[in-house]
Amino acid sequence: MASMNGILTNREFKNNWWEIIPMLIGIVVLFTTVSCQLTSMYPISSDQFEYVLELFPFALSGVVSTIKIIWESGRLKNILTSSILKRAERTRLMTSYYTSLIAFVCITHLIYPYIFVFKHQFGPESNSSYDFSATVFPCIYPIKIDSYPKYFMLITFEQIDVTIACTAWASCDTLFAQLSTHVSLQFMEIINNCGNLGNNPESIEKLRDIVNRYQQLFLFCESIESFFSPVIFATVISNAINLCCGMYRLDQEINAGNWNGVTTQAVYITSVSLQTVVFCIFSETLTESSTIMGEAIYHSQWTDCDQNMKIKLLLIMVRSRKQFICTAYNIIDVNYNQLKQIANAAVSYFMLLRSL
Repeated sequence: MASMNGILTNREFKNNWWEIIPMLIGIVVLFTTVSCQLTSMYPISSDQFEYVLELFPFALSGVVSTIKIIWESGRLKNILTSSILKRAERTRLMTSYYTSLIAFVCITHLIYPYIFVFKHQFGPESNSSYDFSATVFPCIYPIKIDSYPKYFMLITFEQIDVTIACTAWASCDTLFAQLSTHVSLQFMEIINNCGNLGNNPESIEKLRDIVNRYQQLFLFCESIESFFSPVIFATVISNAINLCCGMYRLDQEINAGNWNGVTTQAVYITSVSLQTVVFCIFSETLTESSTIMGEAIYHSQWTDCDQNMKIKLLLIMVRSRKQFICTAYNIIDVNYNQLKQIANAAVSYFMLLRSL
């Protein structure tokens, strides 16, 4: 991933020259694989619709991973309450589990061809010739695979592709989770400070600092929204399509009694769904954190303050009623309601495909 120094500041963003090399390699590898997948779909689109639905999610995921790779082109003061520490710990655990799931999906794709080779070499069909058809991605390549050296070279290329895609996937999503959590914890710190306000000069100075930090955190929220909009937009759209295709393939595998295929599709649907869930959960966290400022001031000792201080607190309460809602290009709201809409749309299109 490219250096993230200055992402939420006004400092000029600078890439190190060596960071461009892995980015270019990743783009070339993913672009080559996606091109082969799209080329494979065209000749069979009219008579093998089910195969196209199996291949299309892989191609779409490759496009999103390519977009992610291109896109990747204050100390707390003794008021770390238990709720702040618990939220930070939950985020750490969630990102660890999420990364582990992505690693599991990556490994299952990597070992898939070797399982077929092992079964052929040591199974009941060991005396027959191997057709080299078991690859990581179900697509047709422009070269003829008729020997083990060529086969393993192709498998290695596909494994590099999967590793790059999963790395971009995990690094992007967990970065959003970490940044969102950090900003929401800063909101919680400000709220804890509100409980110590009183009718004295020190409180007025503290209030001025709270207002400045509160405005700065809103700017940080807008920076996060602007920075992640391309990825969130591509992820939400592609995952809705992938979820629909995956549900259709899962239904086909269940009807055919292919339980290996059922397991594969179930894991894929789960991992795709979690991508959108991660963005929606942490976006909702930012929204909730940005609106509880007014409630915190209301429960503070504002009744003991003078009239001037009360007016200032009232203005802050009015301002805090304005929610920050994370969006993708102001087109898609990223929240729990969006999850419901995606699920409803996926089920609707799944039923439409099933009726064809």
